[in-house]
Amino acid sequence: MTGFPTRPVRPDFGPDPVNRYPTRSPEHELDASIGKLMFHQMSGLGLTGPLAVLLLELDATPVILSREESWNPKKLTTGSYADPGITRQGAGKYTLNYLTQVPDENGDLKPLIFKGGWGTLVRRFSGGVPVVPDEDTQYSVSVWPTTNPPGSSVRIIIFDVTPDVQIDGTVLVGLW
Repeated sequence: MTGFPTRPVRPDFGPDPVNRYPTRSPEHELDASIGKLMFHQMSGLGLTGPLAVLLLELDATPVILSREESWNPKKLTTGSYADPGITRQGAGKYTLNYLTQVPDENGDLKPLIFKGGWGTLVRRFSGGVPVVPDEDTQYSVSVWPTTNPPGSSVRIIIFDVTPDVQIDGTVLVGLW
């Protein structure tokens, strides 16, 4: 198994299942083709699921409210599992910096590479005070890797309805 933060590939799940004898009752026995399908689907899920999901309060002093990472199921916060750093670049503009290597399932350090992300504005701030959004106002959160090729840092920008107006707020972010 390649383990986190590396994405699983089909060979990680072992050889293709085979039938020891012909399937006599499909209602009570599974054919090997079902096992093959399940292995392919599990490796496919690894490609679409986020490696990390964070709830961030992004304003003048950005804070991590909650975080879940695939390589950190015990929710440790020290050493190789340290909180990522958040740097404010200006109103609505932030950089999220993880360590460049994180432990896999055996504790060996592996490079952490984010290829993209998504974000959703949960609550908007104006001057540090929560603002009730107008029903007609639309917001957008952009998340993308900061380097080319991608690395362990991402940029986050929160836009108002006008793309050149950045705002602060609480954001839910997923990174893959």
